Amino acid sequence: MKKPQIVYIHGGDGFDSLWPALKVWSEVLIYKASKLFKPKSAKWPDHLTSDLPDFEVLKLKMPTKYNAKYKAWVNHFESQFPLFNDEVILLGWSLGANFLVKYLAENDFPKKVKAAHLVAGCYGLGGGFELSHNFPGKLSNYNVTLYHSKDDFVVKFEDFQKYREKLPQAKTEIFEDRNHFLQSDFPELLLNLNK
Repeated sequence: MKKPQIVYIHGGDGFDSLWPALKVWSEVLIYKASKLFKPKSAKWPDHLTSDLPDFEVLKLKMPTKYNAKYKAWVNHFESQFPLFNDEVILLGWSLGANFLVKYLAENDFPKKVKAAHLVAGCYGLGGGFELSHNFPGKLSNYNVTLYHSKDDFVVKFEDFQKYREKLPQAKTEIFEDRNHFLQSDFPELLLNLNK
C-alpha cells in the first residue's frame, strides 16, 4: 500500500519589471553573503520527510526562484504529474502557496486533492502570479487550510485577510509571532498534515 503523498512547493519572488527584481536580488546577495560563514539553520521544510515518516514527501524544485514566472512554474508542475499519486496533499509556502491557489482556481487538477495547506501565501504577485477576477473559482471545492502570522515581514497579514474573505470555508491558523515561518519547527502544520 502506498504512503499518502505530500507535494511541497517552496516560495520565491515574481516581478513584472527589471528594477524591482534588481533591488530584491541585491538584497538576497547581501543576505547570503552575510550568512556565508555561519552554519545554515534548518527550516521546517528541510526536514519534512523525517518529520512525516508515514508520508511520501515530494519537494518540487520550481524554476527561477528569484525571478519566478507563473507559466514556467505551471510547465514544471505539470511535468511532475506522473510522479503524483492518485490522491495528494498539496503544501505551498509563500509564493508556492500563491502558485497553488492560482493553479487550482483556474485549472482542472488531474488528481484528487485530499487537502491544500497554504503557508504565508502572498495574494498575487508579478511574473504572472496575479489572481484572476473570478478567483476563487474551482478552489472553493477544496479542503484548504491557511496559515499566517500577524508579524510576517515578507507577506503582509492583509494578504491572508484577502484569502480568508475569498475562501470563507477555509480553516485558518493565525499566529502572533512566527513572522514568515522561518523557524525550524512547525508543529501545528505537522499536526494538521497527520489528521
